[in-house]
Amino acid sequence: MAQAITDQETEKLYKVTVQANDTLFSIDSIFPFTLIPDTVTLDREKVTFIHRLFFQTAQIISVRISEILSIEADVGPLFGSLKMTSRFFVKNPTRINWLWREDAIKMRDLIQGYIITAQKEIDCSNTPTEELKLLLQNLGHSSTEK
Repeated sequence: MAQAITDQETEKLYKVTVQANDTLFSIDSIFPFTLIPDTVTLDREKVTFIHRLFFQTAQIISVRISEILSIEADVGPLFGSLKMTSRFFVKNPTRINWLWREDAIKMRDLIQGYIITAQKEIDCSNTPTEELKLLLQNLGHSSTEK
C-alpha cells in the first residue's frame, strides 16, 4: 500500500514539474531603455520577475499564482510597466518598466485571469496551453480599456 501511495505522489510531482516548464507568456523590457533587459514569465504554476542588475547577475522573484494579490499595468501610447503585489511583498511590490504596451496589457490580462481561477479553485492543469492562454486572457481582460 505504501508503495502505491509513493507511486501516485511521484506521478503528481512529475506532472507538476512538466507543467511548470510550460511557459504561457514571457516578455522582456526594451533595449536601449534598459541596457540589460528584465523579464517577466508566466507559467502554469507561477510568475517570475527577473531583474538583471549586471551581466550574469540577476534578482529572480517567483510567486505562485495563488499568492498574488494584484497585478497592475501602467500604459502609455507605446510603453508600459507591470507592478505585482503578493502576500509576501505587500509593502514592496515588484515592478518592471519599459515593456511594450501590448505586452504589458496581455501579461496583466493573463495573470489577472489566473488569479480569478485560483480564487474560484478552478483546476486548469488539463486545459491545453493555447486554449488556456485564450481563456485566461479573456477572463482577465478589462472591458473598460481603450
